Amino acid sequence: GLVGELTTDKCNAILCPPGTSSPIGRQEDVESPCKECSGNTDAERKQHAPYYGMLKCNPISEERKILEEIHGLIFTGASEDTYWMSDNPICSWYGITCANDADDEGVTEIKLESNSLSTDDPQRVTELFFSLPDLESLNIRGNTDLPLKLDNVKFPARLQLLQLSDTGLTTIKGIGNATALKELHFTENDIGGKFPEEIFNLKSMEFLYMSFNKITGTLPSEIGELTDLREFYAYTNEMTGTLPTELGNLVGIENLVLGKNNFNGQLPSQLNNLVELKEFSVYYNKDLTGPVLDFSGVKKIQKFDLEGNQFTGQLPSKFFGGLDFDYISNPENEIILHLADNALTGLLPAELVSIKNLYLDIVGNKFEEVPPSFCQQSQWMNGKVGELNSCSAIACPKNTFSDSGRLNSNDDESCTPCEDLEEAPFVGSYACSKIELEILALKELYSATGGDSWSVKDNWMDY
Repeated sequence: GLVGELTTDKCNAILCPPGTSSPIGRQEDVESPCKECSGNTDAERKQHAPYYGMLKCNPISEERKILEEIHGLIFTGASEDTYWMSDNPICSWYGITCANDADDEGVTEIKLESNSLSTDDPQRVTELFFSLPDLESLNIRGNTDLPLKLDNVKFPARLQLLQLSDTGLTTIKGIGNATALKELHFTENDIGGKFPEEIFNLKSMEFLYMSFNKITGTLPSEIGELTDLREFYAYTNEMTGTLPTELGNLVGIENLVLGKNNFNGQLPSQLNNLVELKEFSVYYNKDLTGPVLDFSGVKKIQKFDLEGNQFTGQLPSKFFGGLDFDYISNPENEIILHLADNALTGLLPAELVSIKNLYLDIVGNKFEEVPPSFCQQSQWMNGKVGELNSCSAIACPKNTFSDSGRLNSNDDESCTPCEDLEEAPFVGSYACSKIELEILALKELYSATGGDSWSVKDNWMDY
């Protein structure tokens, strides 16, 4: 009958309201009301007892205090902040993950990607994030005015993932102290200067992403010490020099993407050690040259990109000759080979015909023919070979051209024949060139006099 006996707060006889407590979770009798928690406001008191029927007023967790301060420093223009600064447990707040959503401590993951966050005090924000003792993953990608200051901070012992891409970073100095890291992203920032060698302290690193920065100088040989690497993306930087032979130590790597830098020289033969490759890309370095390696130990390549360099010579006869038969026979597994815009010559390896679904980009080279067997592969080139019933879907024939070097559809493009006194001596040409009459006359002389049998014929017929 206590509900009837109470003249006010009658529901307290059922459950003490938030901000109060009692040893039994409700008012026991008329003389023993629910006890208010400490605090100057209802909001403060509710932080100690956020639910009905609390048996005691709990102390405010240190992690709640940390997140509340973070909120005040970076959430001014936030796109989303559901439950932040509410009485709900912090583990239910937007972007916060713990072992249990009902907990008020134990933050393991923060994911606030592209949330319009910014700060005028990056040092304090950095200290606060990394003072969460159980933090394993922090993702603040796409908050362009939230550059953390990584030097002079103590990283959580379990921190394994740090996603700082597109946050306005100009340096990652101090990252070498985050020794438990396995995954690091700092793409799309403004980081310049030489390769940040502190990264080589991170011996457990498996996934490293640093594309779209302004990193200069050589790729240090110490990259070969990160033997746990599975993915390394460093395209669109300004690195120079030759590729280090130590890349061959990364025997477990699956994706190695170094395009759009300024590397030069030949591919080190040690790259043939990388048998787990799924993607290898060094496109548009411009000054990479020499022969193409065979990569014959690779089992399941997905994308291979050498486009826009100066590779020469004939493709090896065992070029990707070790691909898994079941893998290449499955039409669901597209294999992309970008070899365009080099100076490759000779015959294309006939063994490529065993690949069921191939995108073979060979335009802009010095190949003289596409093997007839390739023209029967109806699923190649995203099905264009079958759709057009023509090898022109792979490359325009000799003495024809198109803007793309191939025929893409029946409607909007064709391989146009060269006009008189013009030629396109290789398949996959973008344009025809004028034949100089002197050169034409010398070629006719060569043919008329049996030039193939001349004892000395250096450079004849090369143009």
